[in-house]
Amino acid sequence: MDFIVTSDIERIAAPKFLRKAERKLKSAQRKVSRRKKGNNPTGESSMANW
Repeated sequence: MDFIVTSDIERIAAPKFLRKAERKLKSAQRKVSRRKKGNNPTGESSMANW
């Protein structure tokens, strides 16, 4: 997958830090999506900080 393709068909690869950030985001999104709504593992109310 290319990061940039110029009008003269020059391809520039994505920076490595971008790939690492994408993998980290992907795993974090999976973790959040598996949580149940309203489930707080610390046992505190979600409104405790308000």
